[in-house]
Amino acid sequence: MSNRASFTNLPEVYIDSDANAPQALYIEHKNNHDCSSESFPEAVCAPKADDLFPATYTGRDAPLVCGLKRRLFFTLVAISAFLIIGAIIGSVAGVTLTKETSSSNSESSLSPNATTPSTATATTPSSSTASTTETPSFTSNTTSILPNSGIASVNWTNSAGLSHYYVFHQNRSNDLIASIWDSQGQTWETVSVSASLREWGFDFDLVEGTPISAVAWSDEEADWNIRVYDVRTGNYLVELKKNLADIDGRWVQKALGSSQWIKTAEGSNIAAWRPNCGEHDNPIVLLWQDEDQHLAYSTSQDWTDTQSLPSVSVTNSSGLAITSFETSCNASDISWRFYFDSDDTMRRIFTSSNSSFWSMDPSELGDMSSASKTNFAAIRYDPPQIIVANIENDGGVVARWMQTPLWSTQTRPTLHGSPDDIKVSAGFKGIAGNTDRRMYGIVNGEIHEWSFEPDAPMDWNYQGQVKTALD
Repeated sequence: MSNRASFTNLPEVYIDSDANAPQALYIEHKNNHDCSSESFPEAVCAPKADDLFPATYTGRDAPLVCGLKRRLFFTLVAISAFLIIGAIIGSVAGVTLTKETSSSNSESSLSPNATTPSTATATTPSSSTASTTETPSFTSNTTSILPNSGIASVNWTNSAGLSHYYVFHQNRSNDLIASIWDSQGQTWETVSVSASLREWGFDFDLVEGTPISAVAWSDEEADWNIRVYDVRTGNYLVELKKNLADIDGRWVQKALGSSQWIKTAEGSNIAAWRPNCGEHDNPIVLLWQDEDQHLAYSTSQDWTDTQSLPSVSVTNSSGLAITSFETSCNASDISWRFYFDSDDTMRRIFTSSNSSFWSMDPSELGDMSSASKTNFAAIRYDPPQIIVANIENDGGVVARWMQTPLWSTQTRPTLHGSPDDIKVSAGFKGIAGNTDRRMYGIVNGEIHEWSFEPDAPMDWNYQGQVKTALD
């Protein structure tokens, strides 16, 4: 008997008379339902009774695609394509809107609204190779600290005896930012020095990661003066001045970097120094490395009268600092000390301000990390005491101090009361200090402040975080 069932009441099957038309495939089922094959892994099959298998169907089934009916398959494909295209269009529109909003916010927060005075525009010499780099736009990060930002600090005391601190850094838009401490109000305020300069027509770009140095003093003409030194594109030194002590005081560019030009080596640090008292004509001294990587310096009496020290061995892109050993504010008593890296060792040379003869200090002030290019923090406090700190390759801080006539050994300061995530052995990106025995460090993308007592210069007491965001 045949294994195929016989049905007489089925609907009539249409047979195409065209011999070329597709024919239904005849399927034969064996009685033993063998599922094994020598060329495939053996499957485990449960035998079925013959009457559970349907009769062989010789008609035409609806064609299947991926196991689905043709119409259902293409309907699902169309729906999926529509959803994917919609998602792509929405993403593109969202990114475009974000970029436009970011650019608008950046321009509104950094560009001055006042009309630029045409008479104040600074010019660049035709021989300069400086090029303008487009500043990226940020929405939430426009005031965050540049990862390789320099840092500098100065202090001054007004006629009422109130202390004021300035801390300078560079943000991610390459703008110079000043954080200002008011000891009376016990608050930090911030101002964009770069925005103030642009408002008055001094439109130039600082190099990314510019070194920063600053001086402040009182004299017979004013109880408050401040100068800041940076490097603009093309590696030219720039001198900036603030005309009033209040936070809204106007910042301007002086002759250095606008009509007087000094070019530094690529990656050179800079250091400036002046006594914080004395006569108005007391000179400011500025130290850098020239295009041959030699130590070079000049004074505010004539910036273009530069002096090079080719006989002094100095590491390329060395950290730099200046102090003085004077015990009065008389210019004749000034005795400069230049600190630098020589063959991975901190050294110093010294001279008087009215002499061109330099002497090498026989003392070695500690080993230097050859790859560390950050500036030094050198402070003269309670004259003639001096402390000099630097950052190692791993971000650790080391320091040494002098109490006439001896230098201490190099060691790590102790950070008292600091947040748990701040370690003296790692994480610092920059360091600075001022003569009021305040130390500032860039740590974890923020600036933090410490103080120390004259008789314990290696015990740094935490004062808090410095505000760096613009209002």
